[in-house]
Amino acid sequence: GLMEDAPRADLASDAKPTNWKALMERLNMGDEAAALAHITKNASAEVAKDTVACLRWLGTFSEDTPVTLRGTVMDCFCALLEERLAYAPGERDMILMQHIFDVETADGKNERH
Repeated sequence: GLMEDAPRADLASDAKPTNWKALMERLNMGDEAAALAHITKNASAEVAKDTVACLRWLGTFSEDTPVTLRGTVMDCFCALLEERLAYAPGERDMILMQHIFDVETADGKNERH
């Protein structure tokens, strides 16, 4: 799958250029139905459906999406994520944190703060 970290000759930096559709076919996930079947082996149908939608958005089922050859499937996928998820000029990120504390008071009461 996409998390394979074994070096592959077909993904070496000097290998013949390829696209994501061709690579997904070599991973037995060449179309959305095959990817859905592969993913549902390890996830619920709902999670698999959402995952396939994300893979579609990333361009993994497209002949128009070139693979950045980095030696392993995982590294190639990371390159795709780096490209597709990069911030556009002027975009910013925000993190919101909420801390909840469960406290047991001296008199034995439990409180949530």
